[in-house]
Amino acid sequence: MIMRYRSGNNIQAWVVAITLAMTSVHAAGWRASHLPGSAPAMSLAGGGRALPANMLLSGVNPAHVWQDRAEQVEYGHLKLFAGSRGHTFRWHAGPQGKPTQIVLQSVVDDDLELRGTVPTAEPLAKFQAWLMTATLNRGITLGGTRLGIGITAAYERIYVYSARAAWFSIGWQGAFNDWLSWGVSVQNLGIAAALNRQNDPVGLRSGAGLAARLPGDHYLSLDLVNDDLTGLMPVAGWYHQGVLLTTFGGMRLTGNDILLSGGFSLLWKAWSLSYALAYQDSQLGIPTIFTLARSF
Repeated sequence: MIMRYRSGNNIQAWVVAITLAMTSVHAAGWRASHLPGSAPAMSLAGGGRALPANMLLSGVNPAHVWQDRAEQVEYGHLKLFAGSRGHTFRWHAGPQGKPTQIVLQSVVDDDLELRGTVPTAEPLAKFQAWLMTATLNRGITLGGTRLGIGITAAYERIYVYSARAAWFSIGWQGAFNDWLSWGVSVQNLGIAAALNRQNDPVGLRSGAGLAARLPGDHYLSLDLVNDDLTGLMPVAGWYHQGVLLTTFGGMRLTGNDILLSGGFSLLWKAWSLSYALAYQDSQLGIPTIFTLARSF
């Protein structure tokens, strides 16, 4: 990316921000909001819209706000490539059958450099690029089905440039019978300002999925996701819910690229510790995330 600025004495200069396109918040733009905010979300490779409600999957389908636990808090730490990282704080409460959730999320790129057109040993400056979002999710009922509605405000900054956005997301879950359920979601319906570029869409993503409950508390999910940038992506997921250990696995096909993911959750009394990783290109590294949650 090349950025142009004027110094205080009106002398024009050209500076170049050296970043990796796959790791830069600026390269992803508002689509960085699609990064997983919890270990179960990464483990399932972005699928699981129809799985039993789990607040840690509300970033996949807002209808997951309808989880069984009355109140829960969660912190998630996401490690991406190079200096990129993310943080998520989530609070969930379900008073009188009206579940509410607040999600605060940030994604940061560290150690970005400004360099002139003439190569030098040291950069002109170092800076960060980051994206912050605040989301309010609320659950409502519709007949025998459950809906989740989310409103998000976002702020993105790189060097001296900044932009704001707002969007709306909705999810819907229901069941055909005791062992087969369905879920649909539409995310990031909104508006955004461009950050030093001509076009920076919010990043609309929609999806539909089925989930089957198998003997022994095993679940299998199949999703079809459409992203306005990457197109159609089939996603398969599986998880087994145990007393102390829950395991997850997922696979997503994007064009000719296959993403494989997996993880687990350790349950102890009111605490849950989860870990997940995803593999797509070893040259870029392997992103990981851990999540610590407590129920009340």
